[in-house]
Amino acid sequence: MKTIVLLFACVMIPALAFGGKLPKSSPSPTPAPTPVTVGADGNEPLLAAAPDGTLYISALQHIYSSTDSGATWTELLGPIYASSINLNSDSSISVDPGNRLYFTFDYPYAGTTAICTSDDRGITWNCNPAVVPGGTDRMWTLAPTLTDDYETTNEGLYETAFLHSTDRGSTWTPTSIGAGLLEPQTGPLLQVPGSSNVLQITKIFGTLPQEVPELKLYVYSPNSTGSIIAAVRSTGLPIPVALPSAALGKNSDFWVASEEPNPAGGVQVVLAHSTNEGVTWSKLPPIPGTTTGTATFTWVQLGRRYGLNHLTRPVRPRLGRSELWNQTFILAPFARPPVAAVIIVSRAISSTRSSTRTTSPI
Repeated sequence: MKTIVLLFACVMIPALAFGGKLPKSSPSPTPAPTPVTVGADGNEPLLAAAPDGTLYISALQHIYSSTDSGATWTELLGPIYASSINLNSDSSISVDPGNRLYFTFDYPYAGTTAICTSDDRGITWNCNPAVVPGGTDRMWTLAPTLTDDYETTNEGLYETAFLHSTDRGSTWTPTSIGAGLLEPQTGPLLQVPGSSNVLQITKIFGTLPQEVPELKLYVYSPNSTGSIIAAVRSTGLPIPVALPSAALGKNSDFWVASEEPNPAGGVQVVLAHSTNEGVTWSKLPPIPGTTTGTATFTWVQLGRRYGLNHLTRPVRPRLGRSELWNQTFILAPFARPPVAAVIIVSRAISSTRSSTRTTSPI
């Protein structure tokens, strides 16, 4: 197992000059952020913040919490179905406005999808151990209100099923399926405030020879009647190497990140955003610093800090070799120019074994 590391980066705001006058003194440099060890177990960590300030990280079948803004972390006992005997699992977490924690996972790996809730910060749990029975994979959960909660999982490992709960996670009703045939590589569930639609970014490779693999958007409408197949909207971006990422901005813009070939023969990071739930998109120029070399495993996050996480290497990868990559977290990449770029960690990754388990989105 790899150690999960949560890192916080600070931005130094330069002093402004007024009336053409220079400031009397330069501000002191912001100290370099200090990594905080979350725990020794788990991979693919996902972070959620509760209204009461509690932070949670799910890392496969493991779950951690912090009540001091991430300075220290405690591994929670977790539901019995997600215990350490469950050696491998996908998972997702969300917290509703009433501080109820939702934790979903499959057990054992590629088995039944369970959804558990906790009202005491993960000390005790109420579980529905078989929300979706059979072989399932890569589930996501979203709890945006006290009346509506949502879940997706891949039934039979490959068909995305969408479920809706109106009783804070006690019971779940399947209402839709993803339009992609055997297209299980989905990203997180998101909902624009005030909208009845639930959005999910997904990788669509296509089944016909003339179809071009593309990053697309599922649009679920749980309160509408009619077709159970989710609407699909194009982003115009190519598909990324790992699972796709998406995030909502403060103005409810929908952001996605991906990778595309660069002029140097490598791969660069690109972003696009939509102000109308994916009906139309605006693509940004490639992220500076990725127009040479190869970047991959992108993950975009918006909130108090705008951020983009990706791995880069200075030359094109060669199969069969262990190469050194740098993981970079860029604050506010959507500014002109980006506010800051912080190199977080270097790691060796075998190019013959690359997988989504190296992404560690935070």
